[in-house]
Amino acid sequence: MLQNREVAGATMGSGRRISAATFGPYGYLALAVPVALVAVFFSGVALELVDPLGLHWSWCALVFVVAISATSRFAGRRGAPADARWRSGTRTAAYWTQRWAPWAAVGLLLVAFLASVAGLPVLAAVAVGVTVAATAAVAPAYFGAPPEAGD
Repeated sequence: MLQNREVAGATMGSGRRISAATFGPYGYLALAVPVALVAVFFSGVALELVDPLGLHWSWCALVFVVAISATSRFAGRRGAPADARWRSGTRTAAYWTQRWAPWAAVGLLLVAFLASVAGLPVLAAVAVGVTVAATAAVAPAYFGAPPEAGD
């Protein structure tokens, strides 16, 4: 039978481990790996490379899921202290950049995907290039020192 403090939720949340890092160097790792994987995939498709398995590159989805999951797990475990410092600090421009950069990357990669499906390879290449450039451009925000704790 549970004790009263456990039933009331007094111990809930203790020892919380994040599943993925959003802030700090490990947050950048969690952002850069998926962008790099998609950029390599689109490069291979744009260069019309022959699939070595003969499956029309469908196996890449499995590789993407495994790689992104492993990276998120690794970054979540290693980046928890830095992530906590960023979350408890003041809301600076670097904070908001790190908060919204993954969503911007997803939006740009969605444009690349839709352009590829629509048969617009130049637009897809431009969208992937802009995503890679934007990912490189936000790196200083991720590798800076976390702000001091706010009031």
